[in-house]
Amino acid sequence: MAMLSRFKMKDIGACKTYLGMEIAREKQAIRLTQAKFTTHLLQDAGLWDAKPKPIPMEAGLEIEPADVPIRMEDFRRLVGKIQWLAVISRPDIAHATSRLASVVTKPSEMAWIALKRVLRYLRGTVNEGLVYQGSGPLQGYSDANWAEGSSAKLITGVIFMLNNGPIHWFTKRQSVVALSTCEAEYIAASTATQDATWIGPHVQEMQGTEPSPVPIWVDNQGAIALAKKTGWNRRTRHINVRYQFVQKAIEDGTISMEYVPTDSQKADGLTKALRADKYGQWKALIGPFRGGKGADMDSEKGE
Repeated sequence: MAMLSRFKMKDIGACKTYLGMEIAREKQAIRLTQAKFTTHLLQDAGLWDAKPKPIPMEAGLEIEPADVPIRMEDFRRLVGKIQWLAVISRPDIAHATSRLASVVTKPSEMAWIALKRVLRYLRGTVNEGLVYQGSGPLQGYSDANWAEGSSAKLITGVIFMLNNGPIHWFTKRQSVVALSTCEAEYIAASTATQDATWIGPHVQEMQGTEPSPVPIWVDNQGAIALAKKTGWNRRTRHINVRYQFVQKAIEDGTISMEYVPTDSQKADGLTKALRADKYGQWKALIGPFRGGKGADMDSEKGE
């Protein structure tokens, strides 16, 4: 109403769609889905009638670039569409999509099998998306894991939660070769800290709250000790810039670094493909949902 009094505009009601997202409001929640886009994607791939898969990627799967790419243009087009889902409303496929994107110029037969598995997973979860409810605080989670395949660089996973739902997430290969798990977790935490420096002030300004440290939850005690330790460390000089950055952010009150058990680490599924039981537990932690009446029947149509 305040904007109506200042600008010439027309009130056409609550937003129902935005950038390909469907927005549904309930009494205590807001749901964001991309069911229409996902349906068109599956029809385009010819997998609308495919039998759904329970997880998007098989645990431990290695996908290497092919010497002779197989249908590169088709592969690139489909992966690009899946990436749109992974970035906007489906953190549950972010890791699998990142793995596929790493071989987008040299897709192999194994890469195609993995791509079709992701699509079949989407067939069974067409109506899933994000839900925001309650008043949960802004919190960040970071994790690291050894990459599947021949690369020595680890995978970083970062996710930020607000009102009990994800608002920002990504998975990426680390630019520095870590010499230990502790260092890898510290590098991941430093990446989360960089994002917290801009996400925190934006959220606090919108909420009208006083500036306060954004907690970054890490499942490695050594990385937390490294972040809080003062002085220069010869053993970590190759990551010293990051080391100083995180330490300064803690001292300035921009972030706090806290410990979380691995079973409660919400960034875990962004760093590796999980077994079905572990994947279900992680997915429940970050909160994607099966939304809308008829969703179950719709996902079973292709079985």
